[in-house]
Amino acid sequence: MGFAQSQDDDVLRWSSLEALARLGVLTEYLDSLSSVIGLRQDAGTWHLTEAQFVGSEAALVIALLYETDHVAFGPALGELLASADGDALYTASDAVRVIHSRKRKTKTPSSVSNALLGQLGRAQSPWVPVERFIEIAALVCPDELASVDWSTLVGIQTAQSLAALADALGGARFARAATRKKAVGWLLELTREADYAVRRSAFRALQLQDQTLHERLCETWASSAEPALRRRAAEAGVWGAANDSSDDGWPAALLPLSWDPEPGVREATARARDERLRITWSSSYLERVLSLKDYSNETILSHWACASALDQIGNDDALQRISSHLASEPLPAHVATWLQYVSKRTSEQWTETVKNWPKPIPKWTGPLG
Repeated sequence: MGFAQSQDDDVLRWSSLEALARLGVLTEYLDSLSSVIGLRQDAGTWHLTEAQFVGSEAALVIALLYETDHVAFGPALGELLASADGDALYTASDAVRVIHSRKRKTKTPSSVSNALLGQLGRAQSPWVPVERFIEIAALVCPDELASVDWSTLVGIQTAQSLAALADALGGARFARAATRKKAVGWLLELTREADYAVRRSAFRALQLQDQTLHERLCETWASSAEPALRRRAAEAGVWGAANDSSDDGWPAALLPLSWDPEPGVREATARARDERLRITWSSSYLERVLSLKDYSNETILSHWACASALDQIGNDDALQRISSHLASEPLPAHVATWLQYVSKRTSEQWTETVKNWPKPIPKWTGPLG
């Protein structure tokens, strides 16, 4: 307690406050320490005194207090997310991501969800990329994210941000069926986009949220008179229902696309079938690597070939799974180092793969079928 009130040593003061917050006892001393942190109490809830002067140390302490009591400290954290910048904004937003990853069923205060969604309406921040806020919003307030008219948001206009939005909606867990329907509607709109990265993410997300609709669209588009829609059918087929009679599992309804009269459709189909096969292999190899429970050198060496194959065929899904595994599993140092090496090599390969993706095509403005 005395260290937390120190006026001479900032490092000692904030380290003490962080320790008290992590132990869950800081709330017992807030009457005397609130001014140090930059908080004031109003009708049972806590608010910032001067948001613009909050540093990263105070931001972390406020986030930890929020973890202790979402209702009491939600207003303070919301004000921080809405008005802070620099390290304080990055620290607070990352803390929210970690907290809600651990407590996914916890109801998010409107002050926090409104602040996160407000960041999406701003121009790109130099401190926290808008894609990061999209990811956090999908975790913290997915129903609210799906209800926003993203077409009016300044921060979500680039291909990178639109692809991030599609990925976020695809992985979100919606509490209400009506909101999930809205999310599917947004994903359908994103399949119109000119940039391949956006369409790819939208097709994958659509399959995750509504597999039946995804399959119906594939079949409808594959028989369309419009080459643009047949091309989209091929691209969506990467995540279509498996066809056991085909070596690569390519959906039966999409087989005619391989000999389509339009060269662009045939090229898209060949590329999609190749990616589908790579995804199948990558998933199989990665499952073997991440399911390891015996961390002896002999076992790791026996799985080395599977991990090395990811250098050649791993994709963004594989990178995400490795990252999540490293963050959630208590691994021996040599295993963690090995997986970090696999992730690095896979990331390098994936970066080169993305560079060779198709160039933008005209945005589709007609009916989607």
